[in-house]
Amino acid sequence: MTGDRIFNKDFTLTFSASFLFWSVTNLLIPLLPLYVLTIGGSDSDMGLIVAAYWSTAMLSRTVAGRCIAWLGPARLMRISAGVLCVSVFAYLLAAAPSSLLIVRLAHGAAMGVYSTSASTLVGYLAPVRRRGETIGIYSTALSLSQAVGPAVGIALLSYASFAGLFVIVWLMATIPLVLTYPVDRAGKHRPEDRRAGRFFSRGALLPAIGAVVGFAAFGPVSSYIPVYSMEKGLANPGLFFTAYAIGGIAVRAVGGRLSDTFGRTQIVIPASALICGSMLWLSVAAGAWSIVGVGVVYGTANGLLYPALMAQAVDRSSWEERGSAMATFLCAMELGISVGAMLASLIVASFPLSVVWLMSAAIAAVGALIYTREWLREKAVGVA
Repeated sequence: MTGDRIFNKDFTLTFSASFLFWSVTNLLIPLLPLYVLTIGGSDSDMGLIVAAYWSTAMLSRTVAGRCIAWLGPARLMRISAGVLCVSVFAYLLAAAPSSLLIVRLAHGAAMGVYSTSASTLVGYLAPVRRRGETIGIYSTALSLSQAVGPAVGIALLSYASFAGLFVIVWLMATIPLVLTYPVDRAGKHRPEDRRAGRFFSRGALLPAIGAVVGFAAFGPVSSYIPVYSMEKGLANPGLFFTAYAIGGIAVRAVGGRLSDTFGRTQIVIPASALICGSMLWLSVAAGAWSIVGVGVVYGTANGLLYPALMAQAVDRSSWEERGSAMATFLCAMELGISVGAMLASLIVASFPLSVVWLMSAAIAAVGALIYTREWLREKAVGVA
């Protein structure tokens, strides 16, 4: 990379391929529950298929962290993009819930490996002085796909059968494979020691803890906001997620740049406090516009938090262990989402949803306290 330039060939291709990769995945999210019912599945089949996808995605990340040391992130991106193509085409052949489960396992593995390897490559490509900004820009690809993908999927289903839809999605899935082919062909951005890959990166422990507590709120939000928002008078729950996406997209690059200027810890603290505040606001929200307002604030908070934590994971890892650091960070983020969802499911059995939001606020407050302690430590040793 020349100087502090962000948009070189490899970064631009990786950003574009990642946007399309995630768009394919997000496009299918609202459609697969309907497809399960179409092929004779039950509600329990639906839950199993969703759980299998996310579980495989999380488990595959740990394997990806080691494989990056052997193959390099760019080569692993191409392999996982190829698996995506095959798995999306296989949706056409899945005529029963059992076969659909196998396809979703493959899709989940492709997602876990691709996102880990692409994030690792971006960590290698990012100029040191603009690392947070680079990661923030890259992460907007995910936010954009979340904003566009589900809406496009529902729109396509209005004009095509499931078979036609899967053909369209498969054609989309071939594009990331083409885009990743020229990326880092020389293999410059990879560990020199192929034995350096680990299942867990000790250097990424602090940002991993920050990810667990910081993203725990997303589990209950994604599970219960549709019901809660309608209870509060918001007829279209999708408006919450639109507001969330807009808030996140608007600040990711700026938040990353702020973390480059002021330090990762100094951004994580207010971001965690914003998550806490948004969940407290959600617990007392009195109308539809309050729900939309929470969406903007919560999206802004996550947009600040994600690039700061991810950049810190890169900062604290050596060149050789960068893949393991990304795997550790991303696994921790998904663990936090899963734990938050599980705790929420236990709470709603006996208490109103407002208690779930209070629980989410308390967990986010723990993150703010952990990083406040880290800031005091950094200040004491002259780092902050």
